[in-house]
Amino acid sequence: MADRLEPGRRRGSPNRLNWFSEDVSILAINPRAQANSGESQKVLNFDYGAGGAQPLANGDEVSIVFPFSISGVDMSQKTVLEVVMLGDNSGNELNFRLGGIDENADGSGLLNTGNINTSRTEDVNNDGILQPAEDVGFLYGVAPGARYGAGNGILDSVDLNRNGFLNADDQTGADFGYFCTGGGNCTSAAGNQLHDVTDAVPVDRTVINFSGPTWHTFQIPLNISTATLTRFSNIKQVRISIRKTVAGTPNGTLKFARIAVVGNTWQRGAAGDPAIAGSGATANGESLTVTPVNSVDNPTYTPIYNAGGEATQVFNDLYGSLSALQRQSNTKNLSEQGLQLEYRNLAAGTTVYTKRVFSRAIDISQHRYFNFLVFGSADGGENLNGQRRFFLRAGSDQDYFEVQVPINFTGWRKIRVLQDDTNKDSVMDTWKSDTPGTVVVSSGNPSLQQVGALTAGVKHTPPPEIPRSTAGASSSTRSTSPSPSPASARRIRSRPISRRRAGPTSASSTARSTATSRPRRRSSRTRTTPRTPPTSTGSASPGSR
Repeated sequence: MADRLEPGRRRGSPNRLNWFSEDVSILAINPRAQANSGESQKVLNFDYGAGGAQPLANGDEVSIVFPFSISGVDMSQKTVLEVVMLGDNSGNELNFRLGGIDENADGSGLLNTGNINTSRTEDVNNDGILQPAEDVGFLYGVAPGARYGAGNGILDSVDLNRNGFLNADDQTGADFGYFCTGGGNCTSAAGNQLHDVTDAVPVDRTVINFSGPTWHTFQIPLNISTATLTRFSNIKQVRISIRKTVAGTPNGTLKFARIAVVGNTWQRGAAGDPAIAGSGATANGESLTVTPVNSVDNPTYTPIYNAGGEATQVFNDLYGSLSALQRQSNTKNLSEQGLQLEYRNLAAGTTVYTKRVFSRAIDISQHRYFNFLVFGSADGGENLNGQRRFFLRAGSDQDYFEVQVPINFTGWRKIRVLQDDTNKDSVMDTWKSDTPGTVVVSSGNPSLQQVGALTAGVKHTPPPEIPRSTAGASSSTRSTSPSPSPASARRIRSRPISRRRAGPTSASSTARSTATSRPRRRSSRTRTTPRTPPTSTGSASPGSR
């Protein structure tokens, strides 16, 4: 709870903020969750301005810190900082800092004075054990002063990494929000804004200009590159900061249901086509953000078991009925997961992609069909003219089979690719389109027995050339379905589902092997678990910035 820990900057008063946990209905946070009306979860309340009793002045900042690890966590392969929160429509600014935070919380420069009444640690005898007489909390020395951690049975200290010293900010990681303005603490030249995916069309926010009852989901790209990779290899804490703006309210309360740093087995999105040497981002600045999403943590995700039609039938074929799974796990709150691809600035003729590379090539040649589900126009704002095509490749960068799916639909759609045995040796050796509207192409000399990677992405194919003699009519046709602004952000979600073995194709006699996570399995992630308020650690003290 302090201003930026730079020379000459003042520290905040401890009576200007408070944090505590609260039980909130799961269905209030995520109406799509498979939960009972009485089920709840812990959320973190961040109260600032003391309800108006100790209001923030313009430019004042308050912060709390949550420690991921004493030694640090490697987040270099993560892709997104994901936050589910309830805003207060205050007009104030919000910032998230991943890294090693300055431990000189109150600016005193003191850690252990040998006196429990003046030390910033409870371990005044340096034995690493909390003695009964030491469990009185550590001192935060900015007037009016406060003690944190008393009576909790935990050894509390502003020494977040427990090395016995007050360390300065280690300059790892980055800021996401108002403090990132394109400088060295950013990973994007334009600044790391808060990417809100709650509404039909995603928006980048700079201030807290939203409130309940809807909980908002932020999926903030980390934008980690080869140049910034090492900065994310040893992340110790996350800091949440609020800064009052001129137009902002002097007090308010934010609620956080989830803060997580998310990664998955698919690589970061990239611009260009991996099959074309030297291709990459153009002057349009096209980009792709790859995010795992699920029905529990992401309120905007539509699970296939609730979608109806082909999607629900696929779920039932693979996993059995939803009710059976709920009985088996003794909960209604099942997690069903997909992969979200959000592309930006995809002008005509450009491509973005991601890959899942297998450590050992897989053999899919014994399967009759390759099936997957695609949720077209996941944000509801796509112009469905089919010029943007989702594609999925099986093979290497140069040798592959590819199926292209025009994004001219909304909701989940099942895509089925026929794996054909052209030489009748009972080994499938080629792909053929088996879903109307899809196109299958190949490159090089691909083999279904040696699939080293799956590549998924989106390409913007320009409309065909119009003969001069019919330009008038064609121009009228094109004007009825104009392309969206190239600066717009669009999302699709894909879910590779199954590969069916050759032979009978009836549901009762067809063997299946899933290509995705089973329900209830989460993506790889690091999270702050706001169910536990940071007060219990003693390291998230006011001023621990």
